[in-house]
Amino acid sequence: MNKLISTQQATVLCGIDVSAGSLAGALSAPDGSLTQRQFPNSAGGHKALLGWLGKHNTSVRVSLEATGIH
Repeated sequence: MNKLISTQQATVLCGIDVSAGSLAGALSAPDGSLTQRQFPNSAGGHKALLGWLGKHNTSVRVSLEATGIH
């Protein structure tokens, strides 16, 4: 089941800058810590990104921003 989660419910926030070659993620944890990782923009990179987000065992609110001219 797909559920929408409000920012009040999400305890971890992640921003992802999307480019043709990579996905640059910044993750803010409930304790205020910030971690950053970069993944290839490929099937393997997408799987690694989902694994990184899944390690937090809580809801994650994700926002995407595409770079480039579009």
